[in-house]
Amino acid sequence: MRAAVQEALNGFVGDAVRTALEGDQEQERDGGAWAREVVGAAFVRFNYVMEAAQELDVRAETHEGEQKMMLERLEVEESLPELQVELARFLLKHVEEADAAHRERVVDVILSSVEKYFSSSNLRTMRWSGQSSTLTSDEDGRKAAAVALFRLILDRYLTTLDGFGTPAQHEHLAGLILRIIPVADTDAGAGSPAMTSLKCLRSANFWEQPGMRASVLAKINARTKILDEKEVTQWLDQGLSQSIHKGRDSPISAAQAEAACAAFTFLLHAPIEYLSRSLRGDLLKRAIVLDVTLGQAGPRKKENRAAQIAAARTFLVRLFAFLGAAEHQWTRGYLQYLLEQASLNTVDSDASAVNNPSVTLDLIEAHFQSLVRTAEKNDGSDVVSIVDALQRSVRDAPEQDSGETAAIMRLMAVLTRNYNPSSLPQPAIAALKTLLSRVVSHVEPFIARVASLNGAAQTPLDISRRSRLMDIWSQCLLFDYWLSPADSQRRDFGRRLAQTVAVAAAPTPSRETSGFDSAALGVLLAELYCSPEMDRQAQLAEVIAAYVVFSRRSGHEERERFDEHLRKAARTLSVKDFAFALQLILQALSCQRAAEDLSPLVHISTLLLHDAPDGTLKIVQEHLNRYLEHFVNNSQFYEGPIDLRLEVLAFVSTQCSDRPASIRSTNLMSIWSLLSKFLSGSQAHDPRTTRAIFDEIVTIISALVRLRRDLVLNTLPHLCITLRQLIWTLRSPRPQLGAKQHKLVADTLAGRSMRRDWSNTSLYPQFVYATHMWRSAGV
Repeated sequence: MRAAVQEALNGFVGDAVRTALEGDQEQERDGGAWAREVVGAAFVRFNYVMEAAQELDVRAETHEGEQKMMLERLEVEESLPELQVELARFLLKHVEEADAAHRERVVDVILSSVEKYFSSSNLRTMRWSGQSSTLTSDEDGRKAAAVALFRLILDRYLTTLDGFGTPAQHEHLAGLILRIIPVADTDAGAGSPAMTSLKCLRSANFWEQPGMRASVLAKINARTKILDEKEVTQWLDQGLSQSIHKGRDSPISAAQAEAACAAFTFLLHAPIEYLSRSLRGDLLKRAIVLDVTLGQAGPRKKENRAAQIAAARTFLVRLFAFLGAAEHQWTRGYLQYLLEQASLNTVDSDASAVNNPSVTLDLIEAHFQSLVRTAEKNDGSDVVSIVDALQRSVRDAPEQDSGETAAIMRLMAVLTRNYNPSSLPQPAIAALKTLLSRVVSHVEPFIARVASLNGAAQTPLDISRRSRLMDIWSQCLLFDYWLSPADSQRRDFGRRLAQTVAVAAAPTPSRETSGFDSAALGVLLAELYCSPEMDRQAQLAEVIAAYVVFSRRSGHEERERFDEHLRKAARTLSVKDFAFALQLILQALSCQRAAEDLSPLVHISTLLLHDAPDGTLKIVQEHLNRYLEHFVNNSQFYEGPIDLRLEVLAFVSTQCSDRPASIRSTNLMSIWSLLSKFLSGSQAHDPRTTRAIFDEIVTIISALVRLRRDLVLNTLPHLCITLRQLIWTLRSPRPQLGAKQHKLVADTLAGRSMRRDWSNTSLYPQFVYATHMWRSAGV
């Protein structure tokens, strides 16, 4: 076969290719040239594929003159785009064997063909589906061919270009990528140049090419170097409020700003590790200069300015996250600039684009951390100055969504999460106490008013504003306790707020009250954290009750917020409080309750056992055994509603997968009994198959086999019985059975956990995979 393929490549295939290359374009009018080019493209593709097949190990006999003909035909603009793409691919495959002049010419021709159609107007609309049939002779086909050539270079021959291309060619390709990236956020559809570029930048292969990496970084350095000439120290010293409204134009032109913005947008897709230390320092200063310079600009295209500032700030956030600190020569001045800009809303309707909580607030938080870290070593004058500025910015309407309020909350969160008040100088602590007193004096009357609504009707706008108020209040409670646990004032609004929220939000759709329930739960948890030991248990009971009430009416996204609150609180519980919470939940599960109340209770017990405090392993093991026995001995937990059954299985699965050390041999017997009850035959069946139940059972068995094989080996008969029952769930009655026979067979199938018809599911392949894994584990 190899000989036959070799003979074909050197015979009629080569002849067909040469005929296509030697054809006269004047025959275009009778269709002869088009037919010859289509056939030629097919044979060039066949030649490439046969040579690429490593198993065949064949090579066509080509000479320098034939490759020169291919290159000349590639340069002809009127050639069929399909043939051009095939010729480019063939030439790039053989470019390593050619001389330097030929290699340089091949790459130059391909890059020029790409650049011809990569204009700003075309980049947003150009696409290629990957099909050669779309590479036609019209304008759209030639644009698609340009995309195909671009993909060919980046996906397959980037290493070849980096090794054999010239520095000028590296720079040429780097310029093309930099031109494409700014439109990637909005026009990165499938088959577009933007998607091809993003895919390339996310690959380590691109950044490991020394030539391309050096050219790209040189381009970025050149496009941002103009910012080194701009002086912003005076602006940062005199403050934004002194200069922003003077209406003067920015000292940077629109073209310079656009070029710098494109560079920083590109850097958002670049690993910071590949930037040298000196370049990181230069880019840090230039991003700040770009931000401040554009912020000082007079009236201009606000949407462009907002996008440019956002690109610079996002790069700074990534850079500071990599460096671990926001330390530079303008730390204090730039932070004051960010705070003043948030306060003045300098970008008007585009404020949301610039003051994005995930960008600007993260940037503010990074600078807060740097100043506080520095204050631990000096008198803290910078922190005092910033805190005084924040104190002056506190408004009389704290329920309004403002940048300075969010910044104050970030400062409080940073301090309570990462620092000890004893490490800060007294002037800084005094300033922080004054700030807290001012915020509390503004927020407390509003919180008291919300807590006294007693079920009054509330609009969605009222609910949204009051949710922000409660978030601020819970952060104030935690910050007050952080400053001075002994002197923190007791303000018990949590219960009344929870009651108000439970009544006020009941008739309102959950999407309009998103965050209202979680805000009330956050206040309760903050009060729990700050409460004295004698009141902790009563406060815990209120938290659990609120969680159950709120979970019954909340969607998945809202419950995720509840869980995040509870995870953080669970790790801070004392051993005594942790044991009390588990015992209280178990008592609640033992009462005759509606299934809609049982599901949240099982879920909260899952969270508590998963995020247990340190030193509570014995308590976890004890309560785990009691919970499992309770589930086994009460049929509602394996025959009840689907949501409750899924929560019970998730409870077991979480412990087996994430906390296997807590599993003991006594627990394993309860687990096998519980799974057996889920899989045993029953006369009652769900109307629909619940695949999640099957998945959870497989997960539990797999986790036990992988992580607690020492226990499973002692219960192999139980494992075999469970596996047999699991296999039986894959059965279904034959359609030709009569009613009585059908019922006899159906009664042997798994009960409420699964339906008897598996015709529309794909569980069997998953079961086969799980079985293979168990066998590999040696069980």
